[in-house]
Amino acid sequence: MIDPTIHPLAFIADSADIIGNITISEYSSVFYNCVVRGDFQNITIGTDTNIQDNTVLHVRSTLLGTPPGSNPCIVGNNVTIGHSSLIHACTLHNYSFAGMKSCIMDFVVMEPYSMVGAGSLVVSNKVIKTSELWVRRPTKFVRMLTEEEKKFIERSEKSYTSFANMNKKYAKKKQ
Repeated sequence: MIDPTIHPLAFIADSADIIGNITISEYSSVFYNCVVRGDFQNITIGTDTNIQDNTVLHVRSTLLGTPPGSNPCIVGNNVTIGHSSLIHACTLHNYSFAGMKSCIMDFVVMEPYSMVGAGSLVVSNKVIKTSELWVRRPTKFVRMLTEEEKKFIERSEKSYTSFANMNKKYAKKKQ
């Protein structure tokens, strides 16, 4: 198994588990009690991306007993993944947004400025196109995002970069 590569300007909470072939870029954050497990495939997390508390990122591999078809987990730049989400062997492009407790399954692609609402389940092989909002279990397309919602995606990422910096300072004081 390959050791993780974590940029020194990333924030990784003490209680987060980062295991295997993982790359985490600068200014990204992996908050408390998250698991990022790239044991048989790679997981890539881009710049200025935030993975909020209790989230799990994992991969798909035939070595894990799944049907044929391995797949990494790729998370782009400026992505927000809400609390307690499951992100499994999928691709989240730059400026995509996964709401709290969302479950995004194998081979899903979220294009830039796409959004999955809180509590949604995106089943395998779906493509959520740019500017689309999908909600429910299983998800359905409901409408196009407003310009204000697209700006919210940008603000969310910036806010969590700021929260990560605050948490870095707190973690240093604790030691």
